[in-house]
Amino acid sequence: MANNKNANKAQAKRPASKKPVTHSKKALAEFEEQQRIMDEEAQANKNRIFSIVIFALSVLFFFVAVIPGESVWNFVHNSYLGLFGWVASIIFPVLSLVYSFLCHKNNVSKKMIAEPICIVLIVLFVSTFIYIVKASSGAQFLDTCKQEFADAPYTVNGGFFGAVLGWALMTMGKAPAIVIDLLMIVVVIMLLSRVTVNQFFKNTTKPVRAVVENATPIIEER
Repeated sequence: MANNKNANKAQAKRPASKKPVTHSKKALAEFEEQQRIMDEEAQANKNRIFSIVIFALSVLFFFVAVIPGESVWNFVHNSYLGLFGWVASIIFPVLSLVYSFLCHKNNVSKKMIAEPICIVLIVLFVSTFIYIVKASSGAQFLDTCKQEFADAPYTVNGGFFGAVLGWALMTMGKAPAIVIDLLMIVVVIMLLSRVTVNQFFKNTTKPVRAVVENATPIIEER
């Protein structure tokens, strides 16, 4: 009997088993919506910080490209120009500045990875184009790369990267190298701007059409 009484007391002291908490579909939908809003706010904050960093670096490297300076600044200036050349060294921060604005304006849930790759490719192909236009066939690879890197701060050339890619394309001849390089620039610009072939040609022919339409009455009058 004593054992039965103790068992009954132990069972009485045990807390009643809790029933599993169930949520209605409406509550679950509200919770998911709140979570989505929190995720978007967190991503928007990351995009904002990333955009500010890219903006600051773009402005910094633009002035690094155009101002020689002294000491460490001059070393960075010469190295930066030596890698890309004058023209591409200025184009790079300008395109990066545009990218920083796109990061801030873009949909917060979208990761912009393809855009920086396209920007880098445009800069490299611009450097390559400048090298191809100025260079002549038959140059030694290592000597050419070293010379382009050393001369870049003092003259307009393609820099080190332009020499590397340009020398490889020049093995096919100067004219084919120019055609291929310009074609790659156009393709990368189309990928960056996310336009189709029809849209690209329609946009590029608009200025020509405008000139023709404005010039036609004058020609007819004369």
